[in-house]
Amino acid sequence: MANPQSGNPRAFGLVTVLAGGTPVRATINQADPTFRVGLQSIMFQAHPSNTGVMYVRLRGTLADDRATLDYTLAVIPAPASATLGPFPAVTFSSPQTGAPFNLADFYVDAGVNENSVIVSGIAG
Repeated sequence: MANPQSGNPRAFGLVTVLAGGTPVRATINQADPTFRVGLQSIMFQAHPSNTGVMYVRLRGTLADDRATLDYTLAVIPAPASATLGPFPAVTFSSPQTGAPFNLADFYVDAGVNENSVIVSGIAG
């Protein structure tokens, strides 16, 4: 039987990094941020008010990775304009079935304190 959530877009909310250099789990807004959230596709989009870059990274050391980028998958620049955009984003997708990505394995970090990303995904 097919997964009833399959293909449905899902919002995971705003993920804010209070202190740059301290990564925040992408599932921080979930009841249990460590619980597996299987997805076919994941998108991280810069918040309109961001003034610095955002880093999307995989789990690993929770040390400040912004200089070495050892676990960084992508760097998202700040929007050119808070009202007109464009609002940069990065998407990770897989042709594999069965929701191969676990959102709980993704973290975000910020170049400027209190910058954010909007997280969304599509179930597999």
